[in-house]
Amino acid sequence: MKDLKEDIEEFVTDVILNDRKGLAASVCKTLFWGLSQIFSTLVRSRLYLYRKRFIRPAHIGIPVI
Repeated sequence: MKDLKEDIEEFVTDVILNDRKGLAASVCKTLFWGLSQIFSTLVRSRLYLYRKRFIRPAHIGIPVI
């Protein structure tokens, strides 16, 4: 099981670093691109809601470092 996890980690790292070519790498890149677009949209939406004060920051009552 550990070998499979290491193989997947190596594959994903190679895809991210653009060291891997082929159909599987292209599918992986497309999936990563799509997920990054969703994440970006969610983050921008959250920031917009905070700026327009639809969401207010929560204060927990103690100092945070």
